[in-house]
Amino acid sequence: MWYVGAIPQYTAAVWVGHVDAQVEMVNFKVCDENAGADQAIRRAYGGTVAGLVWADFMEYVAADLEVEDFPDEPEGTGWYFRVPKTDVPNAMGLTQRKAEDAIFQAGLRAEIDKVASTEPKGEILHQSPAAGSRVSQGSVVRVRISNGVHPILLDLVGLAAAQVDSAIGRFNEETGLDLAWTRVDVPTDEPSAIDIVIRTSPGPGAIVEFEQRIRVFIGVAAPPGGRRRRLRASRADYSSFPEGLPAANAVMLPTVSWAIASSASTVKNAWCPVMSTFGKVSSRENTSS
Repeated sequence: MWYVGAIPQYTAAVWVGHVDAQVEMVNFKVCDENAGADQAIRRAYGGTVAGLVWADFMEYVAADLEVEDFPDEPEGTGWYFRVPKTDVPNAMGLTQRKAEDAIFQAGLRAEIDKVASTEPKGEILHQSPAAGSRVSQGSVVRVRISNGVHPILLDLVGLAAAQVDSAIGRFNEETGLDLAWTRVDVPTDEPSAIDIVIRTSPGPGAIVEFEQRIRVFIGVAAPPGGRRRRLRASRADYSSFPEGLPAANAVMLPTVSWAIASSASTVKNAWCPVMSTFGKVSSRENTSS
């Protein structure tokens, strides 16, 4: 084995080994003059054996030399310090062991994340950087692998709006899902619901996918007089229906898509499809002449 080192005035190289044959340097002893005893070596490396010889030798060489700094690097030598580039291999479809081997052979380092997923356990879900990317050798390739556990969305309902981002961030760290979210403002005149998560889509307990975007509905103060807006439904010709149908009234709420209530001369039935859980739909009786 070799150790090569330099000071500004001299460069020296030390070789340690068996003269007559190439013998592995394991399980032997060397004389440590500084300690005054033999030192046991399980496996020799350049810095553990040859490097110590180099240091002792250079102490004698440099004993009477003035301390100097190394000269500035010549122009153009920076090219030799550039890290070589390599292509990121495709880990998708491989087993974990084969993916790690392929990444190592490319001069890169694999970082494995086990994440919740609906995919079978052990299946590679994602890699970053993507296959074919040109990166510096020694870079990390992050590989996400399914742990076979179905990812269940956490319950955000009742949290303050300012807590949503950190809650989803912690959830992503635990599961590796990298969920994103979009805020949806819901006007309300209920003070306790302002700046509070009212619901999410999908809801708590739903199975979610990697990098899925969820919608978070948060209460905001409704503008004065603007929470309930009454709209008159358009009248149509119902003469083709038996006995005709009466006119209809519609009540529109900010969070209700539409609602229609109809009645005959004697009100017996009301048809009120409600498209939201926020607010109640009211209807007014009609009598046809």
